Amino acid sequence: MTTNEWLRQIRKAGLLCDEYTDKVDMAMNKTQLIDLAFDANGISYIPEMQSKGHPIPYETIIKEFGSYINGRYVRDKSGYTSALYCLYEKNVILEETLTCFLGCKGISITVPDRYICEIFLDAECDVNLYLGSGASVRVNTWKGAKVNIKRGFESQVIYKHHV
Repeated sequence: MTTNEWLRQIRKAGLLCDEYTDKVDMAMNKTQLIDLAFDANGISYIPEMQSKGHPIPYETIIKEFGSYINGRYVRDKSGYTSALYCLYEKNVILEETLTCFLGCKGISITVPDRYICEIFLDAECDVNLYLGSGASVRVNTWKGAKVNIKRGFESQVIYKHHV
């Protein structure tokens, strides 16, 4: 499945709102399309579609957007930054405001001292979360996601579980 085939599928299922349908149609290149996926409203879209039975294959993301994922591209707009990691196997020190993880297993995610951010973990994620002093993170998970928090830092984490 290609990204265009996936987009047609979710449109047909009525899962792409009119506003984003227009934005996707207006995207002229991969950077503009990935910027939509990385914006504040789009960053959770891939895990949401996965949970609704319309996943985009990880292999498609890697093949078509490899130069934009796993730390290679950071969207920087309107006072926040965002990134996406897919099937990433190395530990991550967060430097972005919003970060989505897809299919990441066995990695450690570190939130530096006094850093505030939000992460999104799809159903296939199984990660360890470490927080620096004064750090705060909002963790969005979908059914099946696993996150292990370094003991003593649980109060610095706000959870939102999506079905």
